[in-house]
Amino acid sequence: MVVVVLQIRGVLEGSEAAAAVLREGDLIVSIDGVPTEAPLGFGEAVQALHGREGTEVSPGIERGGAEPFEVEVERRRIRG
Repeated sequence: MVVVVLQIRGVLEGSEAAAAVLREGDLIVSIDGVPTEAPLGFGEAVQALHGREGTEVSPGIERGGAEPFEVEVERRRIRG
C-alpha cells in the first residue's frame, strides 16, 4: 500500500486555512472523508483540495500523533 501524506508547510495569515486553525506541520490524512492513501495518490489528493471558489472541502487533519479531526474550509483564491 502506498501512503500519501500531505504536510502543511505554511498557512497564510487571514486565509480560510488560518480561520480553520490549520497549522504548519499538520498532516492532511483525508479529504472529504477519502483517505489520502492509495488509490487516491498525491496528484489526486492535491486536485481534491482544489475546487470552485466558494465551495467547501473537509480535510482530515492529524496533529502531533493525536486522533485525526476534520475541519471545513471554504475554497478561496489564494492571494499572497
